Amino acid sequence: MTLSSVGHCTLHIEAMLANYAVRTVMVQHACVLFILVSIVMNTDALRETFCSDLVPSVFTLESVETWIPFFGTEFNTMENIMAYAQSSNLLEMVGHPCMNECSATERCRQELRRLWIDTLFMSSKDSSDFASDVQRVRSSYVHYQSVKKTPANFKLREMFHLSCITMCHIMHHVLNKEKVYNCMCPNPCNTQQACSPQNCTQLGIFEHQFSCSCGDDMVWDDEVYNCIPKSLHLLRKSPPEVSLLYFCL
Repeated sequence: MTLSSVGHCTLHIEAMLANYAVRTVMVQHACVLFILVSIVMNTDALRETFCSDLVPSVFTLESVETWIPFFGTEFNTMENIMAYAQSSNLLEMVGHPCMNECSATERCRQELRRLWIDTLFMSSKDSSDFASDVQRVRSSYVHYQSVKKTPANFKLREMFHLSCITMCHIMHHVLNKEKVYNCMCPNPCNTQQACSPQNCTQLGIFEHQFSCSCGDDMVWDDEVYNCIPKSLHLLRKSPPEVSLLYFCL
């Protein structure tokens, strides 16, 4: 074999190795990208299970009342929903394996929605009008993906408001599952501007249900939602002093 042949063979081998290295790097990058996309999609799946893009990023009493009346004879009132959140059937559903972690597959999302809306239907049979609405919206609710793909009507929006508030109430107040709650529910500590999220304590699922840790000589005031001087807070909380001279005039 001549020196030129050896040189040509060497260059050919080096080119093959270079191509192999490039392909290896490309495969590795593709695998990493696939894993990252899978994580995002799975995390989104649980977040979107009960609180879809039809639900606001933070709940206010005013916005919720637009979809769910606080009182009334029908089942879909805040009063009845809070009682329904304590039901044994619903608490058993929360023990589903798909609820154990933040990540969830599309199959899990549909299964959890199906279980929730079927349990809701069984519990609302005495409210005939609402039970009929639940049946009509069932398929759209279970298979819903996004507002871009599924035209949203009033009843579908109402159903996601009901499922979001009910399941978030259970996670926070009944089971105290903070990790799962933060995966799928709005947290008032993430939207408030009174203090940093690290100094914020969540008290409920609504925008105003939080408190902040205050510095020295300061105290949290739940009427103004801010830290104020202790002296001012004491003055505000103390009953007004009325001079006896006033009654003598």
